[in-house]
Amino acid sequence: MHSLLEWIVANSVLSLGIAALAIVSSRVFNAPALSHFFWLIALVKLVTPPLVKIPFELSQEVAVSPTAVVQAVVSENVLHPYQVERAEALVRSASIPYLQILLGIWATGSLGWLCLAGYRSYRFNQELKNASVADDELQGVAARNAERLKLKRVPEIVQV
Repeated sequence: MHSLLEWIVANSVLSLGIAALAIVSSRVFNAPALSHFFWLIALVKLVTPPLVKIPFELSQEVAVSPTAVVQAVVSENVLHPYQVERAEALVRSASIPYLQILLGIWATGSLGWLCLAGYRSYRFNQELKNASVADDELQGVAARNAERLKLKRVPEIVQV
């Protein structure tokens, strides 16, 4: 699981750099072909294996085992023996599960975007149900444009 996450992070970081190049090239050089090239490379980089490995650690583990800590405290008579289990549980809960937190944030965001897209799609379909045929002037403009574009038929034009 960690290697997959490292793969995703490495590709995302590299693609972010390439995307920045694409944005700069479109703003500074005003060369659509160059900008398109950089965007294409950024998208391809997202699905290919990483070129550079970025090492990182997702969890902070306690260097000393919880049992050793509790035994040291008990030996100095700070805790009574019946509090050992509670102390072990507290020491074990000190480590933060970064992987679970990151996956939870990602899943929540993905679910939120899915709900937003579904809601907007529903609203769009409701608006289309209330659409009416466009007036003759707009139909004429559409017919002239269709003729200029050499379309076989004029598309239906509706107004919302």
